[in-house]
This record gives sequence, structure tokens and C-alpha cells, in this order.
Amino acid sequence: MSRRYWLDKKIRSAVMRICAWVTPRSKGRRVDLRRQEIKKILLVRSIFRMGDSILATPAILLLRNNFPAAQIDFVGPRVSAILFRHLPIDNHHEVYQSLPRVCWSYVSLLKQIRSARYDLAIDVSGSNAAMGAFIVGFSGARFRAGLRGKYDRWFNLRFSRPAQKNKYRNLPELIGSMGLETRKVFPTLVLSAEEKECGT
Repeated sequence: MSRRYWLDKKIRSAVMRICAWVTPRSKGRRVDLRRQEIKKILLVRSIFRMGDSILATPAILLLRNNFPAAQIDFVGPRVSAILFRHLPIDNHHEVYQSLPRVCWSYVSLLKQIRSARYDLAIDVSGSNAAMGAFIVGFSGARFRAGLRGKYDRWFNLRFSRPAQKNKYRNLPELIGSMGLETRKVFPTLVLSAEEKECGT
């Protein structure tokens, strides 16, 4: 582990601890999202590995099916903006990993997100990343959803963790737990005709 990466990890960990200490636990709510006016949705998966970005794609497809007219935005690393180019999202907000940009980028990101006034923000990392839960929690969205666990204090919609451990099925199960229409959807990438041509 490089010293730069170690320092970045320590800074983010310290910020998370401070935020958890100074902010109260959000009061849980029970709502029928199908009866709510959901015009803007924010999906957050702030883990930087390419595979983790791909694992988020079922949430994009299922939420687009449930809310065909909604604006769906995504928060993730730069690689997800490239991978999701042909998926039905409207805007991509980038999170950064390296110093020194990481130190101020989250302040700018949260300001941008809060100004959008999202109706629903969802942590699609499986509540395995403190930063994802933090972004959802401070997004200012009316409904802030994620799985119960270590980092759920900023959610007001908390859902039980899936009984099974298959990562491919977790997000469809979460969407179903939210009372929305779900189905079996595997992680999916959509390629343009030109990209398919280049790959042959």
C-alpha cells in the first residue's frame, strides 16, 4: 500500500467518524414509493473497482423500468462514466480517490447533489462503503435508502440484508424490498455498434 493511498484512506476514515459523531441517526420511515412523486433519483456506488461499478447496473435498469420518466443520476468513479455511456442514466457525478483532489472534491460534489433536490437516493454498494452511505445521507434527498448495517445511520429507509450472498442477485432483491417491481437482472453493459465492430 502506497503512503499516498494510506493517507487518503486515513483522512476519509477520520471524516466519516467525525460526521457520525456530530450527526444524529436518521429516523426511519415506512413509505410506498410507488405512491410517491419520484422525479429525480440518485444512485451511489463510490467503490473504485471496475467490477463494483458493473455490479450496480441492475439498479439502473430496474429503476428506469419503475420510473420511466424520472431523472436518474449516478455517483461513482470515472470508470463508471465510461462503462455506463449507453445505459439509461442522465448524469454522472464523479468521485475521486487520489490526493489532493479528494480533500475538497466531496464538498463540491455534495453541494452539486443537494442543489438537484433529489426525491430518492439509494446506496447501491450494499452498505459496504462508508463513503457511499455518507453521500446518500447528505444528499438532501427526501428518501435515503440502503441496507441495514454499520453505515445505515444516514438512511431514513432501511432494508434487511439479502439472505443469500450472490452479489448478482443483491440489487434486484433490494429493489423488490423497496416495494418496487423487480425481476432477475444480471450486471449488464451496453455496447454501441461501433464498439462491437472494434471488438470483432
